[in-house]
Amino acid sequence: MSTLYLDTCDHLVLGLLSDGFDWIEVVENETKKSSGIIHKEIYEILKRHNLKASQVENIIMTAGPGSYTGMRLSEGISQIFTSSGTKCFSFFHFE
Repeated sequence: MSTLYLDTCDHLVLGLLSDGFDWIEVVENETKKSSGIIHKEIYEILKRHNLKASQVENIIMTAGPGSYTGMRLSEGISQIFTSSGTKCFSFFHFE
């Protein structure tokens, strides 16, 4: 099982978690333009671990508070994954 972590509320934070929800890798990019790099970064993190997008079983995303555009970016990416059966879980930063 593979779980992809997405947080674009402030800046881009991507992660890959194991079956036991231990971090395999975390990528953090301080740029405020996550929309310009998120697709490439997801592709690269999956490629480094020999995974295809279809092998991502879960997505965990931060639902805010934060940048409206950033949150919509995570939501849109999550919707793409869920359209092919990936489960999506979200939480607020303050939780």
